[in-house]
Amino acid sequence: MELLEPHITLKARLKCFVIGIIKAFLLCILVFFIWWPITVAILVGVGHSIGAGQYQYNHWPEPQIFKLILGFTLGLLVTPVVVLLALAAKGRQYTDSVAAQNSQHVRLTKEAETLTTVV
Repeated sequence: MELLEPHITLKARLKCFVIGIIKAFLLCILVFFIWWPITVAILVGVGHSIGAGQYQYNHWPEPQIFKLILGFTLGLLVTPVVVLLALAAKGRQYTDSVAAQNSQHVRLTKEAETLTTVV
């Protein structure tokens, strides 16, 4: 079922929306716990320690360039996963609709055969 499908009820639409949010949240948690330690290690390596766990960046573009690279690589890593999940869901929906059409076709064919044998 798709969120913007025209003939679904509000309850089904809300259920689809909540499931989508849960999937997105789980993906965010996964990416955060994998990627965050790596990015913090890079930032710590680039900065200069001034004590008490704080770091100073003498050259102003270092944090900005780091954010640019981080955003780019996160997009590069997450976008294919999201596209894969979306295409898999759409493919499953298409497969289900084709299977339903095929079963209806088989049922109608059998009904037509029984009608022709009776006549």
